[in-house]
Amino acid sequence: MKKTLIIFLTILFQFSCGSESCIVDPSFEETFKQMRGLVKSDQENQGGLSNDAVRGVFYLQKLTERKSKAIIGDLSYYNSLGDYKSDMNNWNQWYKKNKCLITAEVSDSVLSLVNESTKWMDEN
Repeated sequence: MKKTLIIFLTILFQFSCGSESCIVDPSFEETFKQMRGLVKSDQENQGGLSNDAVRGVFYLQKLTERKSKAIIGDLSYYNSLGDYKSDMNNWNQWYKKNKCLITAEVSDSVLSLVNESTKWMDEN
């Protein structure tokens, strides 16, 4: 009986320690989903990437440190549906793994950096 109780308490302790609550910063979550949504919307509705969607790609690349397969230039687009799906899958996996670790400050800092470095896109 004592051995069963020790095993039960050990298992209970492991589960309780591994189930720390995850608190996602709502501002970060909103920005991440907005940037990802810009890329998704453009790709699915027009097949190319607008300046806003390109900023979304840059934000997601910088934040996640995962290089996008998008072709960025005078015309920005994905070479194939597979490249687009690969990026979305990579970013979604990163989000699931890191969503509890990123603060609004980090997200806002990345967004500011992207906006500052892409001002040239608004000059045309």
